[in-house]
Amino acid sequence: MLDYFPNIVALVLDGAAVRAVPIGELLPWSVDRHEQREPEASGTSQVVHFGASYLEAVRAGVKRTTIRFRDPVAVGPATLLFECDPPVTLSAAVTRVVPTVISRLTDDDVVRDGFRGRAELIERLGVHSPGIADDDSVTIVHFNVSE
Repeated sequence: MLDYFPNIVALVLDGAAVRAVPIGELLPWSVDRHEQREPEASGTSQVVHFGASYLEAVRAGVKRTTIRFRDPVAVGPATLLFECDPPVTLSAAVTRVVPTVISRLTDDDVVRDGFRGRAELIERLGVHSPGIADDDSVTIVHFNVSE
């Protein structure tokens, strides 16, 4: 729920009272990918998450960019983590990071990310971030797979 609704609260019993608790506080080691944070500068590989449906396109070299919303990525080494069962990782390097807004994405930007058009991209981003709009900031991440 944290991935899809990062601002949601859960109602929990606290003794005889009901209390509203932010979803991120329910699990002791929750990971909020929406949280604005800088990738680690320690030289360790950052992790870039992908849905399982992108694995073959990345392996085949067809997909070499990803458009990210509220998911900071920096130039440097990266581990691409595909959320399959079991998870698959690929070593990569992020070669370029281009900040922009959705309304300024070109057709080429959207197609390189594997979509037929801006509407399809916004629909997919909206699955993870409901309410995303044309004036929202996104980042175009260019990467090369090392394997």
